[in-house]
Amino acid sequence: MGRDGNAFVAGDATLRLVLNHNLDAKDEFRGLDWDVMFCGHTHGGQLKLPVIGPPFAPVHDRGYVAGLNRSERHQIFTPRGGGNLYGVRFNCRPEVSLLEIR
Repeated sequence: MGRDGNAFVAGDATLRLVLNHNLDAKDEFRGLDWDVMFCGHTHGGQLKLPVIGPPFAPVHDRGYVAGLNRSERHQIFTPRGGGNLYGVRFNCRPEVSLLEIR
């Protein structure tokens, strides 16, 4: 938490974070001033087919199912996490993420 109570403050720069479970909410935050959204919910799609990608990801916008991705002027980070459905994951290894913000 930064000096202003809402954001991380490092020197003169302020980093505005959004923590949200479902990445589809990025559209609801479109008019707000934020830099990075950290979200979950997808588990990387759990099943990632070559060429097709994750056909069963539980989100509308499948372009942000895993990793750090740019959305307009924002960044969205979605870790794959460790969950699975019925013990199955294919071509989508579980991960624990460690992010260093500089």
